[in-house]
Amino acid sequence: MRIVHTSDWHIGKTLNDYSLLKDQETCLFAFADRIHELCTDALIISGDLYDRSVPSAEAVSLLDRLFSYLTGACGIEVFAIAGNHDSRERIDFGSRMMDSAGLHLVGSVRRPVSSFNLKKGDETVTIWMLPYFELHHIRALFPEDPPKNLQKAFDLCLSQIQEKADFSHPQILAAHGFYTVGGTADETSLGGGEHLILRENPFDYIALGHLHGCHSAGDDTIRYSGSPLKYSVDEAAQKKRFLILDFQDNILQSIQEESFTAEKDVRMIRGTLDELCDKSRQSGFSDYVFAELSDECIRVGAIQRLKAVFPNALGLKYTNLQNSISARSAANPIVRTADPQALFADFFQSVMNRALTDAERAYIKGISDKQEKGDFRDTSTA
Repeated sequence: MRIVHTSDWHIGKTLNDYSLLKDQETCLFAFADRIHELCTDALIISGDLYDRSVPSAEAVSLLDRLFSYLTGACGIEVFAIAGNHDSRERIDFGSRMMDSAGLHLVGSVRRPVSSFNLKKGDETVTIWMLPYFELHHIRALFPEDPPKNLQKAFDLCLSQIQEKADFSHPQILAAHGFYTVGGTADETSLGGGEHLILRENPFDYIALGHLHGCHSAGDDTIRYSGSPLKYSVDEAAQKKRFLILDFQDNILQSIQEESFTAEKDVRMIRGTLDELCDKSRQSGFSDYVFAELSDECIRVGAIQRLKAVFPNALGLKYTNLQNSISARSAANPIVRTADPQALFADFFQSVMNRALTDAERAYIKGISDKQEKGDFRDTSTA
């Protein structure tokens, strides 16, 4: 039996006001074709199907077409849970009807924890589905003995699973949040940098979502699959992957990684503005790029020039500018003076690496003179 693990699709995501819907459609349909080629039996999506709890009509349409293609043309059974970006109620809607079509959606934690048996020949794998939750969700499920904090709520869910699980065949847990193995914790929320501790691991594999990099969480069988695309400049160095689990004779035999394919990359580019705008030196012009400029002075119209070469440029920053200003300030400290025009001229020289022209000096003098005469007084009322 072959099961694929992915997460954090974030359908409807924007990157610096660029819609990624087309990128997501291309990437995820190619992914569906690839796992179909691999003779995949089931797909686990560990939360954050959408980027927003109220997704756009276009985002809903894309996910609907993907699920239809996966369960229909590809014949792959899909198991998906809600993440912190999803609406629990929207993910739950119609889920019981969809079960019969091979699409298993769990938006809310249930008592007992939702589970499905995946069967192929003599093989059986149980998939436990623990969507993103907050403390009040679990307290509502256990009013007779409400947990005091989120760690105790998680422990309660695990104890329910262990009471029901048939460990004569493999058990998989799909969950969404910050999880780690061992240690102690008294966290009360899954938000921010807080995490939950898995004190014991009775599972053959734990399919995690929430973190966008593909990595293990303290054990090789506890994995974050990561997102299929790079969703911020901070992810530029990440390799986006999905995980392939192979079971035979009721044993997890192997875990393999395979890369997603994306038409456009998200990457950092570095150099002077002139170097980056020289097409003979560059490639990947449709990529989403963020520029680190090594120029030692601010370049007028820099972002416009950059976008003329890289239409999907996300922004830029000057890496040497602050160092350059500090060095010049140390060598030529600005002497405080009562003359604001002289102060501005010194500041302009430090930032732009050139002196004001006669026309610019005249313009600044005109502004200064008007201010002294009271022409620029603040007329707003308190």
